Amino acid sequence: MNIKTLMRQFITFCGVGAINTALSLVIILSLSELAGFHHVVANLIGYAAGLVVGFFLHRGITFAKTAREGSGLPHQAKSFLIVFGVGYVAQLLLLLLLVDGMGWNDALSQILAVGLYTILSFIGNRQFTFKATP
Repeated sequence: MNIKTLMRQFITFCGVGAINTALSLVIILSLSELAGFHHVVANLIGYAAGLVVGFFLHRGITFAKTAREGSGLPHQAKSFLIVFGVGYVAQLLLLLLLVDGMGWNDALSQILAVGLYTILSFIGNRQFTFKATP
């Protein structure tokens, strides 16, 4: 894969992620602000919905060609959850290091942590979750 194709795929990944994030936020805010759900419950439901939608959007759009040639839906779903978990823990550790360990600004630290999560998620999903099987 050439660099132009890789960059196009990364931009698609980010676009799908933005749609997914917006949907999750709408669900979270609707449940917590309009339906009266506890904020933790609303957050959990919103993130769960976001994970499911994100998986199918990335499977059908971002990595569509290799997903069809890959290891199948159950394995891809399991890998997607693992990649999410690794990325989430890595970004959380970076956030804690920057804010609590080094005293950096919260907003800048969040941006850097989200950047790390995005890169790790893209690489993990590209190389593991939706990689074509030979």
